[in-house]
Amino acid sequence: RLNWAKSSLEAERQVRAFIRPGAWTKLPDERLVKIFGAVAALERPAGCAGFPAGAFCGPEKNRGFFIACGQGALLVSKVQLEGKKETDAWAFLQGMRLSPGERFI
Repeated sequence: RLNWAKSSLEAERQVRAFIRPGAWTKLPDERLVKIFGAVAALERPAGCAGFPAGAFCGPEKNRGFFIACGQGALLVSKVQLEGKKETDAWAFLQGMRLSPGERFI
């Protein structure tokens, strides 16, 4: 399980280390999400300023979405929602409708 209080670099390393079966987190509605691809942003993007660790910061067009970490943010690029196929994070967002500030748990 990803610990969002850690740095984005630690989160990225965890995603790479657990590529199979996958590092995971949960959506606010408790559905499991596995993360198979991510890149650390050592500095939080402008859209992540002021959000707590674990908060959805917003999309990065055609690349994925940012989740705030204790230090920096994680750009998520490949995910799998519980019971669904693995997909790129941008396509995942098209069907999810997450609002900035919603927290992954």
